[in-house]
This record gives sequence, structure tokens and C-alpha cells, in this order.
Amino acid sequence: MVRTQAIIHIGIGIIWAGTFGAIAGPVCKIIGLIEDLVAESKSDIRMWRRYPKMQTIFYLRNYIQTLKLNRAPATDVTRLMARYREGTLSPPHPIIQIGISVIFTILRLPGALISGMVEGPMVVWDDWRRRHPIMTLHPKSEVRP
Repeated sequence: MVRTQAIIHIGIGIIWAGTFGAIAGPVCKIIGLIEDLVAESKSDIRMWRRYPKMQTIFYLRNYIQTLKLNRAPATDVTRLMARYREGTLSPPHPIIQIGISVIFTILRLPGALISGMVEGPMVVWDDWRRRHPIMTLHPKSEVRP
């Protein structure tokens, strides 16, 4: 009798783990990706606000490098340095960095969905097995808490 009940509970547990885990796993992975993207975007904006001089110097170096590669006249670099000394030069909003983060998140999405479909049922099955003491086929075996 106990063996029959255990087999029935195992069957129900496998069906439950397969259906709920295959749905909940990818959803949780998507939520995790969105949380990572939000945290990274907040970090970029915080750095842009907190350290404007460092961001301006970084922007200035990249811009001067671009001017040199495009063989711009030296007066452009001089004018740019004068604007920096006056304090009228400010770096652009980190929208490009946030956009690149969004693109990488979209590229990571298929892998996250697949791993969620694999890991989700395993997590649900492990939880089901721990919560139901009848899952053990041997009557003297102990159930882990």
C-alpha cells in the first residue's frame, strides 16, 4: 500500500515538476536578466552623475583620439581643450552604454530560457521530494528536512 502511494506521489511529482518547472524556470531567468540590466544601467548612470570630471576626461580622450584619426586640424583640439578648461564641456548621457547592455541582455536571453527550462523542473522536483515524506520507497529511510 505504501509502495503504491509512493509510486503515485512520484508520478504526480514528476508531472508537477515538468509542467510548473518548465514554465517557472524561464520566467525566473528572464526576471534575473532584467534585474541585472537594471542594476548595470543604474551603475552607469550613478558613475556618470557622481564622477562627472572623470567621465568628461574619458570622453575628451576618446574624442581627441577620433579627431586625430580623422586628421582634424589642430585648432579643433585646441578649441576642445579650451571648452574643457572653461567647464562648458560635458560628457553625453550614458545611453550608448545602456543600449549596449540591452543588446547583450537580448543576446543572453535564449541561453537563459534554455537553462531555465532545464533547471526549473529540477528545482521543483527537489522541492517536491523534500516536502512529501511519502516519496521514500523504503519505510525506514529518513526524509531530509
